[in-house]
Amino acid sequence: MVNVAGSCHERCPRCREASREAHFCRATMCWIGFCVPVVLEVYVHVLRGFSREEILAEEDKLPKQMSVFLDFSELICRVCLAQVMVATVFFMARAVLHNKVRQGWKQLCGTSPRQYLPGLLVSLVTFSVGLWGCLVGDEGLPLWALLYSHVCDIFCHAIVSSALMGLGFDLLVAIYKGKLMDFLKKFVRCDDTIEAHGVYAEEPLGEMHDYSFHDSMVSPSRSESRNSFCRL
Repeated sequence: MVNVAGSCHERCPRCREASREAHFCRATMCWIGFCVPVVLEVYVHVLRGFSREEILAEEDKLPKQMSVFLDFSELICRVCLAQVMVATVFFMARAVLHNKVRQGWKQLCGTSPRQYLPGLLVSLVTFSVGLWGCLVGDEGLPLWALLYSHVCDIFCHAIVSSALMGLGFDLLVAIYKGKLMDFLKKFVRCDDTIEAHGVYAEEPLGEMHDYSFHDSMVSPSRSESRNSFCRL
């Protein structure tokens, strides 16, 4: 039988040097942070329904503390999105510069269409609905689009809540181990994002920054001379 807990512990980049107990504690905190906003939203809508009026007026009916948290979550989400977009554009620009667009696409999305097409289609639908809402306002969206946009907002808040829990845990661990400066330097170098500390603990920015489009046969001296801050 496969040891699921062990495999999750080994795959999590935040817990490779941590004990299984620390990994379990961190994962529990992250999932609690994720589930609480979702459960609260489900509870509210079970009581009040999913009507257009309820969705549009929901933010005005929330307690002030909850409203502030949702605004803060959207701020964090936008900052992380901007960071990922800039890193992705820079990564593909490097691929174009080295005439290796195909290699860069495979690195980002995988080799098989089954790996990226579902996510790509959902992303395009989400982007289209969001852009539609920006043009006509939430009041002008049909009910299905308004519901879709609202569900996306719920999961966005849940992901940020989970990330903040994981970030707090990782920050305390870094302080305890005397690695606070290394922890902060990753953010300064844009090798890390807040959302990467949540339930889906991956490090895509660091991988994109460290990825080399140079041929593997390049001599060490030439390779070292090319290692600049931007790693072109």
